[in-house]
Amino acid sequence: MQSKESRTVSQDNIRFSDEDFKVRITPGKSSVSNAPELFHPEIEIKFFYSGEAWLLIGEDNVHATAGDIVIINPYEIHSTVRVGDDPGKYLLLIVDLNFFSTEMSGELDLFHRLLSKQLRFNHLIRNNEDMNALLTLLAKETDSEKPCYRATVRGLLLAFFALLFRDEVSPLSPLPGNSKSEKYYSVIEPALKKIRNDYASALTVNQLAELCNISTSHFCRIFKLVTGQTVIHYITDYRLKIAKLMLEHSNSTLAQITDSCGFQEEGYFGRCYKRKYHRTPRQERMNASKNEEA
Repeated sequence: MQSKESRTVSQDNIRFSDEDFKVRITPGKSSVSNAPELFHPEIEIKFFYSGEAWLLIGEDNVHATAGDIVIINPYEIHSTVRVGDDPGKYLLLIVDLNFFSTEMSGELDLFHRLLSKQLRFNHLIRNNEDMNALLTLLAKETDSEKPCYRATVRGLLLAFFALLFRDEVSPLSPLPGNSKSEKYYSVIEPALKKIRNDYASALTVNQLAELCNISTSHFCRIFKLVTGQTVIHYITDYRLKIAKLMLEHSNSTLAQITDSCGFQEEGYFGRCYKRKYHRTPRQERMNASKNEEA
């Protein structure tokens, strides 16, 4: 089979070296704190085999440990925000939706249903021995590259997605994103990266618009089109997500979390937190402590 280079299909700079295969498999990936936000039309699968990592996927905070499978649906903004003393290592699979158009039968017509945003999959899959076994076999086949290994990989992926469709469809449909949001994402990407990397700093709408080389009014319109939120709401929401992770998984004081997440004073932080999560930061920490003891 002759390989040929494909075009770059996303902000993640994903490339498929073989257009006919449409699956990129990378063993031995390691989680990196403060990794850039990504956004692409492929399904991404992370199968963690050691360590741990905290990820933001859309609106969800996901804590992944060894044995967990993380699913990132098409066009979901995602990033790794924190790793522990033992950074998570995982098998990475990037699956082009065209794989489904050629490989799936009518019973598993995921290509149409994912593109039309009729469903999405759960982000975290835990304690699923059948799925773990399939991905373990897939990793071995990829490493060995024995004759016909790609045919075996195709079969394992078909079985994996059949189980995914059967057991792990999220009730939170439809998928985020639409044709316009996908078109304009690259325009506001510099601002999203700035928020991601400097959320603890003072950020202004004018500053972010300048990064994108467009007017403030045009920037605000496009930003809401892509994210579904105003700029200020998005920044505050992102800071609160980081704060939640810190409350659940760190020993930082409330004052330290307030400062490191970009809130000017603890009272305002507490009000914002309760409005979003319906509990105070102190209640969140107490709840996390009870869960650890259970």
